[in-house]
Amino acid sequence: MRPLVLVLLSAVAFAETNPGYQEGTVTKQTGVATWYELSGADRSVWVKPCGDLKTGQAIEFRTVGDKAYIRRPDGGDSTCSITMRSVPTDTIDAPPTYQKGTILAYTTRRDTNTSGGGHDSVSTWTRYAKVYELRGPDLIYQVDYCGAFQAGQFSPGQLVEFRVNDKEGRLYIRHDVKKEYSCQLEGKRLPDATPPTSASSDSVSANAGK
Repeated sequence: MRPLVLVLLSAVAFAETNPGYQEGTVTKQTGVATWYELSGADRSVWVKPCGDLKTGQAIEFRTVGDKAYIRRPDGGDSTCSITMRSVPTDTIDAPPTYQKGTILAYTTRRDTNTSGGGHDSVSTWTRYAKVYELRGPDLIYQVDYCGAFQAGQFSPGQLVEFRVNDKEGRLYIRHDVKKEYSCQLEGKRLPDATPPTSASSDSVSANAGK
């Protein structure tokens, strides 16, 4: 059986639904409050008391959002409110994978914004952004506005760990082990072409003797 990790319900109902019934068993748990654990083949849910359920009782149940529906002998359902559920570990997002890179240089860009017009007064404000070049294993990235109030400040030659999300247009630079600066991804390019490697001294010596 796959290991399970407990996940508390949030206020927002789960979007995933499972319209089919699965076979399971009931376990009554008592403490500060009484809960029933409904254990299925690949997951469990904990529900508030609903109906006359007994430990070890075989049931058929399904879950939709934050509700569990237990099939009764008459073909109807007993509706129970889910308070907690387990999720197989293979459904949990894997931790992000980072690449290693080097800050090459940065330039300062002046951004001017204007708002208003028509019946409103026009206002203009200017802010300055450091645009960094970050060299990764395959590409060079241009990023700016790293973190709230541009909290991410880097120096040429600094080694960093980063990941790229092209869909969001963001590049994330890791810091303090578990935190990230969220940078705006402005562009990417291939590294400048490097000259072909010259022949080795052994090869030159060999050719010279011919």
